[in-house]
Amino acid sequence: MDRPIKVVSNGIDLSFWRARGGERSAFYKRYQLDPSKKSILSVGLPIKRKGMDDFIRLAQRLPQYEFVWFGKLDRALMSPEIKRLLEEKTPNLHCPGYISSDLLREAYCGADLYTFLTREETEGIVLLEALACRSPILVRDIPIFEEDYQAGVQLYKGRSVDDFEEKIKAILEGRVPSLIEAGYQVAASKSIEETGRKLVQIYEALLK
Repeated sequence: MDRPIKVVSNGIDLSFWRARGGERSAFYKRYQLDPSKKSILSVGLPIKRKGMDDFIRLAQRLPQYEFVWFGKLDRALMSPEIKRLLEEKTPNLHCPGYISSDLLREAYCGADLYTFLTREETEGIVLLEALACRSPILVRDIPIFEEDYQAGVQLYKGRSVDDFEEKIKAILEGRVPSLIEAGYQVAASKSIEETGRKLVQIYEALLK
């Protein structure tokens, strides 16, 4: 292609994706989580590309935490490996299925950690939603996250189940610094308003 290409975020509505109070107790009560345990959240289709296999393995390794995965549970999309893992008895793993944006906002704000173990991604809107809600974040260290996110600055990164396990414990036990404010600034830089400004600049440049 011999034309300039501009990349602009879809944008995030900061007025919606934010805490309003009472989310933690509501989140725990709604999904019958053990209030004495910290919770780990993820969102996506139940497929290996999204990292559901590693999420389940982490739940099995870390029974001291509650693990909650949101996303449409369509068995037609699941690989035999994911189906087998889901059939194993993992009492601290909860898969409520697809939920509304309001309930998802409650979950982001009510959980103790958001994990995004995707192996391949474009922008990752769910990540921006979690950042906007000031969730602590752990992602898989893949190329798409290199430009906007530095490990240990805006969020934490891991490469394997062993690495994820150690990072989860370090974050939830308070052995590493909180990065939520620096992470929020990334979401703020990709707000709906900022997306609008960038689009106007691009269109004006074309008209000139």
